[in-house]
Amino acid sequence: MAETEKTSAEAAFAANLRSARAARGLTQAQVAEGMARAGFKWHPPTVYKVENGERQIQFGEALELAR
Repeated sequence: MAETEKTSAEAAFAANLRSARAARGLTQAQVAEGMARAGFKWHPPTVYKVENGERQIQFGEALELAR
C-alpha cells in the first residue's frame, strides 16, 4: 500500500470513528471504557489520538470498535 493510501485510509478511519461515536452520543471516555472492558488498554486520550490521527489503530482494536 502506498504511503498516501495508508494515510488516507487512517484519516478515513479516524473520521468514521469520530462521527460514529458522536452519532451514538458516546463520549471518548465511554468508548475507552468499552474498549477496556474488551481487554484493550484504552483511555480517553487514546480515543482522542486515534480520532486525530496521532495513533495508529491495530486490527483487533478496529474489529472491537466495529462491534
